[in-house]
Amino acid sequence: MSNILIIAMGYPPVAGGVETYSEEVARAYLRKGLIPIVITKTFGERGWREVTYSEGRIRLYNTGRVSQPVAFARMLWQCANLLCRRSFEFIHATTWRPALAALMFSRRTSLILTVHGREVLNYPFFLKRPMIEVLRRANVVVTVSSATMGIARAALHGANPNGKWVVAFNGITHPTEARAHERRLDNGRTTVRLLSLSRLVPRKNVQGCITALAELRAEGLSNFEYWIGGRGPMLEDLRQAVADAGLEEQVRFLGYVEDADVPELYKWCDVFLHPQTHVGQGNDFEGFGLVIADAMSFGCAVLAGEAGGPKEFVKDGVRGLVVDGLDSVALKAALRELLTDPQLRQRLGASARDFALRNLSWDEHVDRILDGIPIQAGTAKPRGSEDVR
Repeated sequence: MSNILIIAMGYPPVAGGVETYSEEVARAYLRKGLIPIVITKTFGERGWREVTYSEGRIRLYNTGRVSQPVAFARMLWQCANLLCRRSFEFIHATTWRPALAALMFSRRTSLILTVHGREVLNYPFFLKRPMIEVLRRANVVVTVSSATMGIARAALHGANPNGKWVVAFNGITHPTEARAHERRLDNGRTTVRLLSLSRLVPRKNVQGCITALAELRAEGLSNFEYWIGGRGPMLEDLRQAVADAGLEEQVRFLGYVEDADVPELYKWCDVFLHPQTHVGQGNDFEGFGLVIADAMSFGCAVLAGEAGGPKEFVKDGVRGLVVDGLDSVALKAALRELLTDPQLRQRLGASARDFALRNLSWDEHVDRILDGIPIQAGTAKPRGSEDVR
């Protein structure tokens, strides 16, 4: 069984996009018969520890919750020690910045780099050249959507990449629970259950949903209950918007939701609202939208924004509705459709669930990676990649 090195700027118990991604690919590698060693920055004591999953155990080094320069220095030191003392089938950096810690030691080892989206749009000017070098040097660049690939290629600023570039959709987070869930008809229930689950920042556009719902209620359409899960800098503004619109009895703020509680929210939900935009902190961008994919896997009808990658798997009118999140008229019209047409909700939700369960898998994601890794002279292709399509 071969060792691989994963370098990540975040890892559970911290919850989030890159953190979840890093853990899910580590577990998928275990299922392929590979043994991940992880260097990361997360909660808990600094140093090495073992993490046990149903698939097996991994060794993890935690830099501790320190400043980015200190965390990077500790990553650099651990990469130097590991890569000078032992061989790895390949290195997988789950974002480009931690890849810098391995770049100078990885001449003889394939480097895999994942690009999610906004991290190649927002960076200090002095890191522009290092970022380009990582993108150029990586043997495989994995982008989580075609939209992400577009901005990643633009981030090369004309440099020619050396490696293979692939699009690999993320997997869903709760496949077992989603497959076991049987979505029943409303059975006479007239209230439509709406859910948003995200970090509360401008690009998630929860504010647009609140405005649209307030206008619909003013027009006499009030058959909805809207739950908003998550924390972030917009929380108090959103609370105020709900109060100003007089929606306190229909809108509930859940705060931070523990991972174990998330599946129950998807089961409760009829319509998942995520009409994201590119407006927000810096050059904001939604590369994939894991919560959208997860909601689809439970059979929720989805209303997503056309910005970024989600439209590639939602597919407007087939597996959800896709709108320009900045177009308040279009957003309101889509919400009206979903609130008034139960057959539409059922059709979109069923199609979304079928697609997500068939096509969005972390094993498939890792297969795409393994398929793209060049075989080093004198070594075998990593075990588990033989069945790659």
